[in-house]
Amino acid sequence: AFVVYSFFVLVMQFLGDTVHVQRMALADKPKKLRFPIPFFFLGHFNPTTPTFLPRVRALVLQYALVKPATTIMAVITQAVSRYCSESMSPAYGHFWYMVFNFVSVGAAMYGLIVIYVTIKDDIAEHKPLPKFLSIKLVILLTMWQNMLLSLLVHFKAIPATQFWTRTNVANGIQSMLVCVEMLGASIFHHYSFSSREYEMAAADGSGAVARTRVWPALLRCLNVLDVARDVIDSGRHLMSEAKGTAIRTDQDNVELGSHLRGGGAGGSGRSSAKTPHDDDDDENERAAATLYYGRS
Repeated sequence: AFVVYSFFVLVMQFLGDTVHVQRMALADKPKKLRFPIPFFFLGHFNPTTPTFLPRVRALVLQYALVKPATTIMAVITQAVSRYCSESMSPAYGHFWYMVFNFVSVGAAMYGLIVIYVTIKDDIAEHKPLPKFLSIKLVILLTMWQNMLLSLLVHFKAIPATQFWTRTNVANGIQSMLVCVEMLGASIFHHYSFSSREYEMAAADGSGAVARTRVWPALLRCLNVLDVARDVIDSGRHLMSEAKGTAIRTDQDNVELGSHLRGGGAGGSGRSSAKTPHDDDDDENERAAATLYYGRS
């Protein structure tokens, strides 16, 4: 679940370093894009609306909440002898564990598909298709296999042995398949997520590649505070949308203020001497901001 959301964040970083830049990139998109397969019958979506990114982010982010929640549910039901991994009956926790995770990961993957078809041309230089497939195939292969093997165990299509139960046999098959598949997946990942894409020249001008220390980089990768902050931010956006109001996050305030001032860090934007054209630009930007954030 953490990998899926981290991949979504990576893709959005390809589109733009800040939320404001990402919105500006989406503003030039067609106002009608058809939903991808298999939900094309839903019609069209508009990626230029201010609610598009928060909704897609929430769709992907929910899996990072559902997965640990269902794991806790599985531990509790197992402790009270109501899990029963050999059964797919709704009377046992295993059924609901599989259903919730299946629906949740499907929704998260569809969110990634929607964002991919929307911005694939904008991030073409980063070769997004192999990256997307490497993530999607690993997640869906393991999920579909687990679901299929659980059904085979439930309907007793997998025989037990003298020493192994049906569940033991299914777990063994799943483990063997994962070992074989992950060998191919690791090779595919090595190609899709090549480190050369992120190489930078050393600051000393020697022409050597700059190196990042392993442990600090690992700690940053394992830091889940970004996910927690995004969960809170997405919750606020969805609640405000449900109430028909709009909110402005701290990050939005910083980005909007920087944009309206015409510059980023170091004040490298517009000069302090404003022209009538600058006034018109500022007025248009404030109007766009009001459209997104709502009137206070």
